[in-house]
Amino acid sequence: MSKFFILALGLLSITAAQAATYKCSGGVELSVSFSEGKLKVDGLDGTTGPAHGDLDSSYKPRADHEGSTRYELTDACDEGTVYAILDKKLSEGKSGQLTVENACDTDGGAPSFNAYSCTIE
Repeated sequence: MSKFFILALGLLSITAAQAATYKCSGGVELSVSFSEGKLKVDGLDGTTGPAHGDLDSSYKPRADHEGSTRYELTDACDEGTVYAILDKKLSEGKSGQLTVENACDTDGGAPSFNAYSCTIE
């Protein structure tokens, strides 16, 4: 597996368009903001600065994830793809779940998924 970030969140702050802040358990501090189809993530391991993403309009969630939105973090790794998936509640500015799908692996392995339960402060 290539050098990439492994997410273990201690404190995750998400600032939505409504200026709501969320906390998630783990080990690394991240700051995430989203609005108008854009997403910015500060604090990802393996990145030299903030990772930016655009809303992925081609994302078609399964029925059990209806209402989720996905952003492709275009500058999170040199090779491969990183997605940030916000469940319906989080997308609406409520407490919810953030999932990071990391396919920065250059050896052809399967992507890793890290899910975090985020609650509003």
